[in-house]
Amino acid sequence: KKEEIERAEYISDELTNKLYKKFETDLEFLDKCKDILLLKRERKKLERDKINILISKYKTLMILSKVL
Repeated sequence: KKEEIERAEYISDELTNKLYKKFETDLEFLDKCKDILLLKRERKKLERDKINILISKYKTLMILSKVL
């Protein structure tokens, strides 16, 4: 899966670690991110996969904001 490959590439990345910790400690933030960023079909996945998708999308949005 795309998310697992990205997770493997960036597992020790500082931003990834901070996002994982934020999602673990702030469930309200996690729920808001899921509501805003996940597609309907992505919401049916396992929680770990949802978090990996969120992290991937978050990084993409950060990069796009720098490029545009």
